[in-house]
Parts: sequence; C-alpha cells; structure tokens
Amino acid sequence: MLRRFFIACTAIVLVACGGGGDDVNLSGNWSGSATALTGGTGTVNVTVSLSQNGSNLAGTFSSTSGNSGQLTGTVSGNSVSIDAKPSNPNNCPAKWVLQYTDNTLTGTTALYNCTVSVSSNITLKR
Repeated sequence: MLRRFFIACTAIVLVACGGGGDDVNLSGNWSGSATALTGGTGTVNVTVSLSQNGSNLAGTFSSTSGNSGQLTGTVSGNSVSIDAKPSNPNNCPAKWVLQYTDNTLTGTTALYNCTVSVSSNITLKR
C-alpha cells in the first residue's frame, strides 16, 4: 500500500512539473530558406546562430538578400517566437512564429513597423 502511495505521489509531482525531460534546446547553428508569401517574391537562404538560457533565446541571422541582425525570443514547449532586428535601420524588423520538430524549425515571418507588408514561410534545420 505504501509503495502505491509513493508511485502515485511521484506521478503527480512529475505531471505538475511538466513531466521533466521535455525541454527543447535550440542552441546552435541553423540554416534554411524563407519563401515569400505576400508582398515579396522568391526565396532567400537564411543562416541563424542561437543561444538559449532557460526559455529565452538570443542570436544572429543573415540572409542571401543581404539582410542581417540580432534575434531575441522565447521558446515554450515546441513553440518558438522570435523578433528579428536588422542591423541596417532602413530594413524592417520581423516577427518569426515557429514550431520545433526533429531538429527543424518551421513557420512564418512577417514584417512589422514597416511601410510594406511582407510575409514568408521559413524552414531552418540544425
């Protein structure tokens, strides 16, 4: 009886703590492409370097379009939200909304605080 009680308590603690071991670590180098959906044309290659501290992300990006800059964001489970701030103040910042699966990040990007509206599909692999 005591053993069943201990097992039940352990299961409750694991559920309350999120089960443990499910944290995603996105640190590292990523590469892939972004393909315009609206407001733009074509595909650009993208490289990303990320570091992770808890749920916080920081890093850099560059693309074959000549755009590069800083990344900040968060990860929650497999959901990733990143703000891309270009080094060139004439380029618009973008919000990346991604999902992580099997060393792949997929999702969309959209420019904001900008006079043009451009969104893209993006896929990055580590």
